[in-house]
Amino acid sequence: MSKNMLKFFLIVILTLVFMYAFSTSYTSDSVDNISYVIALAVDENDGDQNLQVTFEFMDTSTFSNEGSSESKSAIIDTINATSINSAINLLNAYIGKQVNLSHCKVVVFSDKIAQKGISAEVSELMNNIQVRPSTNLIICKGNALEYIQNSTSQLEKILTKYYDIFPNSSEYTGYTSNIMIGEFYNYLTTKECGNLAILGGLNPTISPSNSSGNPSNESADGSSSGESSKGSSEKEKPKEKPDNCTPISKIISGNAPILGERGTENIGLAVMKDGVYLGDLTAEETLCHTLISGEVNSFLLTINNTKIFKNYLDIELFENMSPKISVEIENDNPKININIKLVGRISGIKDGINYSDEQSNLDLEKISKVTEETIEKCITDYLNKTSTEFKCDIDYFYNYAKRRFFTVQDWKNYDWSSKYTNSKFNVNVEAKVYYSLLHSD
Repeated sequence: MSKNMLKFFLIVILTLVFMYAFSTSYTSDSVDNISYVIALAVDENDGDQNLQVTFEFMDTSTFSNEGSSESKSAIIDTINATSINSAINLLNAYIGKQVNLSHCKVVVFSDKIAQKGISAEVSELMNNIQVRPSTNLIICKGNALEYIQNSTSQLEKILTKYYDIFPNSSEYTGYTSNIMIGEFYNYLTTKECGNLAILGGLNPTISPSNSSGNPSNESADGSSSGESSKGSSEKEKPKEKPDNCTPISKIISGNAPILGERGTENIGLAVMKDGVYLGDLTAEETLCHTLISGEVNSFLLTINNTKIFKNYLDIELFENMSPKISVEIENDNPKININIKLVGRISGIKDGINYSDEQSNLDLEKISKVTEETIEKCITDYLNKTSTEFKCDIDYFYNYAKRRFFTVQDWKNYDWSSKYTNSKFNVNVEAKVYYSLLHSD
C-alpha cells in the first residue's frame, strides 16, 4: 500500500472519529442541556399525589473565573407526584433541561414519610444508574424541604462543600455516622438486621420560614418558595439562648443547645427496620454505635464523679485498636462479646489549678477505671435498647454469628432476627488515661 493511500485512510478515520466525538455536543446529553441535582428531599403530600419531591440545584452562573468570597445561591424546585421518577420527568419538562442525579450529595426523607416506609423510594433511587451508592441518606425530624433550605451558612462559600464534609465529623465526635444509600439498601434487603440513617433536624433557634440564602426560589408549580418568608418580620421567632448544658444522652437533631447561623443539625441516627422509621439514637447512643463499628477515631468524654474529683474532667480518648467482637450461642440464645481498647489524655479540669506529672492529687488509675465503667455502662444500655425496644440488630452482629453455623440452612433455621431480642451482652472496655495538661510554673 502506497504512502499516499495510507495517509488518505488515516485522514478519513480521524475525520470520522472527530465527527462522532463532537456530534454529541448538540444532543440532550450536552453539559449545557443538563441540570445537576445536588440534594433531593422527599416529603409527604396531603393531596392525591402522595409525594412532594424537592430538587436543589447549584446556580453555576454565579461562579466566576477569579473566584468569589460570596456564598453561591441554590435553586430549589418542588413537584407533587406519585413517585420520584414521575417528579423527575415533570421537572425535565418544566426547566427545559435534563435532570441528572449523578452529583447528588444527599437524599433527605421527612420523618413523617419514613414512618410509613421508604423501601419503594430507596429501591427506585438505587435502580437509577445516575445515583451514586456514596450518596448520604438522611431522615429529617420535620420537613425535608426546610432542611435543605437551611443547610448552609457563612462557613461554606460553596453549598456542596457542607454536604461533602459533614458526615466526616463521625470520625472525631462519634455523634453521627457516614451512612450511604448503597449501604442502607444492602441492609434493607437483609432480613437478619435493621439499618440506620443519618438523623437530621432543624435548629430550634431558626425560624422555619427563614429559608437561608433562598429568598426567591421558584417551585415547579409556579409558586415561589420564597413566599413562605413573606412578612417574615412578623412571623419569625426571635433567637433564644439554648438550654444550659444538655447532656449528650438527651441530645438529638432538633434539640441541641446550639445557637448559630446554620438552620440544620445532624446529630444522632435514625433506626429503621424494613424501611420503616422506628426511633432515634441520641448523641451518646450514636457514639456507642460508632465505637462498636470502629468508625470513631477520637472523642471527648466528660467524667463527673465526685469519688475521683469534685468537678468534671474532660478526657479525650483515642481508639487504640479495632474493636474485637465475637458471638457465642448459649442455650440457643446469642451471647455477644465486645472488647474495646482506648487510650486517653486529660484535656480539661474545672477548678483553675495547674496539674503536672510531678505534682497532682489525681489518681490516674481511678480515673482510667471510672472511664472504663462509664463507657461500658453506656454501651450495655445502648445494646439493651436495640434488643428490647427496637428489636433489631443495627450493629450487624449477625455477620459474626453466622460463623457458628455449618450450613446456610442451619443459619436460616436459627432465625437470628427473633433470637437477637434474647441476646446477652458482655462489654469489656480497657482505657488507659494519661496526663497532658500544660504546667505554667
